[in-house]
Amino acid sequence: MIITEKALQHIFVDYADGYAHIGDKKVPAGTFSFSLLNTYEKYDLDVKLPDASVGLFEAMLRDNLDSADREMFRSTGNSILQMLKLLRVLKPFDQLASKEQAEEITYLFSDEPFAVLDTHNRLIKARQINPDMTPEDIHRLFPMTRFPEYSRAYNNTRNTLKNVCGLFEELPSDMEEAYYLLKTTADRYPENPSNDISALVSGALSEMYSSAVRCCCQYVPIANKSKKHPVSVGNRLVFERYIHFVIADFFEGLKYNHYPRKCIVCGRYFLVTNAKECRICGGYYEGARTRDGRKISCRQFAANKQEREKKGADPVIQQYTRVRASIRQDFKRGKISEALCETAKALAEDCKELALSDSSYADGEYLEDIKKENLYKEAERAILGTGAKK
Repeated sequence: MIITEKALQHIFVDYADGYAHIGDKKVPAGTFSFSLLNTYEKYDLDVKLPDASVGLFEAMLRDNLDSADREMFRSTGNSILQMLKLLRVLKPFDQLASKEQAEEITYLFSDEPFAVLDTHNRLIKARQINPDMTPEDIHRLFPMTRFPEYSRAYNNTRNTLKNVCGLFEELPSDMEEAYYLLKTTADRYPENPSNDISALVSGALSEMYSSAVRCCCQYVPIANKSKKHPVSVGNRLVFERYIHFVIADFFEGLKYNHYPRKCIVCGRYFLVTNAKECRICGGYYEGARTRDGRKISCRQFAANKQEREKKGADPVIQQYTRVRASIRQDFKRGKISEALCETAKALAEDCKELALSDSSYADGEYLEDIKKENLYKEAERAILGTGAKK
């Protein structure tokens, strides 16, 4: 009679010197909070995370297992397995041994643990009907109770199931609340060349004051690369709910001036980890590529654009400005419709942005694409629904 205790019951992370340690990996404190900001809507986690059957089984646990149902038991396990699969896109769940966790959850909701719970349930009912049952009667009616480890197996099974179901039952709502708390706080941060984060600190404390963080703190050894000090002391924070973990990670990062910020180029969030004023992330900008199909980093895109727009003398900007003014003039004279005017201006804007990020396009096809006649043709094609040429 083996009952697993390795299934994911709590979230725990070790923090030391501005870093979060999980297993043999470490990341800057605050990484998990900004990961949620970039992942939640991108992968539709608010829609895809199932929670109905988990809630039903958690209610059953609170009722002392007096309505144990095999189908509900299995469907709860399947829901949790599905949630684990979806959570692989989100830190720190991406660092879990997914195969091992899946095996643990599969066993936890299999026939053997269910038999332990069902035996206990039927034993309680039998004692209610016949309070004078002797131990011999119990062993005869319920052979499983003959094993010395039965009581321990039942307690381990019930406690493990309660912790697992409790974590996953609250996970969808916790994730939604944590996402909007972090988004509101991060978007409130003002443009601040001096990198003074006092406004962010006060805003975060005000926004998250009502969300009390409950966790268990332990002191644990943390391995260092330093030969002089190979081991230091860190704090292991253990959380029963996801929202408490995310908020704690945000403030653990903030203690070391780590905070999430939105990139002005791509719109994704990134973690600021140094004292410099950072407004652009280190990732790639999905809105532009070079002519040979290579990705362009956000920093490269911003540098190209800034260089070309310098002093307003760029021929790309000059050509765009002339064409845009001519399109506006045609509309005022009644030569084109408002829809055609707006669509043509939007296409001109797209051509300009591509030319600013790709010099080879600017020196070649741009001069042809930005012509007013070609813009009108593409705009008419787009309005009719046939699509603009690639």
